[in-house]
Amino acid sequence: MKNVFLILFPFLLSFLIASDNGVFSVLSFNDAVSVSKIEGKPIFLEFRADWCHNCRNMDKTTFKDKGVLSELGRFIALQIDVDSLEGRRLAKQFNVRSVPAMFGIDSEGNIKLKKIGYQSAKDLIQSLENFQ
Repeated sequence: MKNVFLILFPFLLSFLIASDNGVFSVLSFNDAVSVSKIEGKPIFLEFRADWCHNCRNMDKTTFKDKGVLSELGRFIALQIDVDSLEGRRLAKQFNVRSVPAMFGIDSEGNIKLKKIGYQSAKDLIQSLENFQ
């Protein structure tokens, strides 16, 4: 039974990480941190809100761009709704004052990237490519 779990775990993990567009995960932040430590993958957070015009524009443009999607594939990517309970807690933890706000966090938990406001596909790709 243990061997079956070890074989199926990577497939289950991939399923949990992928969302409708294949990039943003449905994992909680705490689960993403755990997976990040295990896999050594960085975390990308996008703090957003449904009422945010720039957030909706990024959903329609930036996060549909193939280059952005390719770069985000290197990350455990999460969209954090600042109006949710977890989102409010995380926004306070990351000192988010406006949305959209994006953070890149390495597998050690260090913030290595912070972007506030609308990001075009070109600008976000450049930031993600420079992420160490």
